[in-house]
Amino acid sequence: MKKGWIVYNAFCYVESTAKCIQRLYDALTKKGFEISIVKHSDIKLCFDNEGDISPLLGLEKPLFCIYWDKDALLAHMLEKWGVRVFNKAKVLEICDNKGKAFFALSNNGIAMPKTIISPLVYPANSEENDIFAQYVADTLGFPLIVKESYGSFGAQVHIAEDFSKLKELRKKLLHNHHLYQQYIKNSKGKDLRVFVIGGEPICAMMRNNDKDFRANIELGGKGTPYTLNKNQANLAEKISNILGADFVGVDFLFDIEGLKLCEVNANAHFLGIEAVTGVNIADTYAQHIFNTVTNGF
Repeated sequence: MKKGWIVYNAFCYVESTAKCIQRLYDALTKKGFEISIVKHSDIKLCFDNEGDISPLLGLEKPLFCIYWDKDALLAHMLEKWGVRVFNKAKVLEICDNKGKAFFALSNNGIAMPKTIISPLVYPANSEENDIFAQYVADTLGFPLIVKESYGSFGAQVHIAEDFSKLKELRKKLLHNHHLYQQYIKNSKGKDLRVFVIGGEPICAMMRNNDKDFRANIELGGKGTPYTLNKNQANLAEKISNILGADFVGVDFLFDIEGLKLCEVNANAHFLGIEAVTGVNIADTYAQHIFNTVTNGF
């Protein structure tokens, strides 16, 4: 029997994550796989004296794993050990950093909000003037969006209505990786999430939130089914293929001219979109994994 793991972060195991993992476990088991649910902290891989990757604690190497975490370095080590990781480590690494994701997808004809990446400032240093903040304001205008590069569920996304708020947020985030984006006013409290599995758009939902500029379900947004037109489906597929992803949730903003990329999620929670659309994401992902490992990766 083919063995697989579902790896999760032992220090961040919220209820929605647990439910997604259980759904994936059930779907993979039905496909005939022997699945173990493994804490990422239990995978104590190391470099031995010859510089080779070796597992500790006598763990038996699985054929594949679903890596439901953002610790990309550990995912890279699993791949070097010979495990097929879903998503691949490079996909996790890119999608986890919003700046890297925009960089990876740029120059590919994908519409996105005008974006400015904040330069790295070491913790021992600070800015002596507002020159960079003024550049951001002059380039993007107000209001504008301030995003921490690492974050989930919309919690690390902020809005600056004026220069005073921009300076406040810049001071707060100065030593963290973050970026500044054009505010798409036509998409206030509204966005589009598309799930792409194996390079194929599977389903989509529009999210609306009349109490916040962010549409996230976790912040009070409500989802409704959405039928993609051909161009929208092709765009989501293109993004997934450029990244080389097995499984992504692609978020778009609604601009007057059409969709603009918001972000890409490599471990997007799927219970909400399953409830809204009736599409079985867990089974579809399990089938993709079955096809991939059966065909020798």
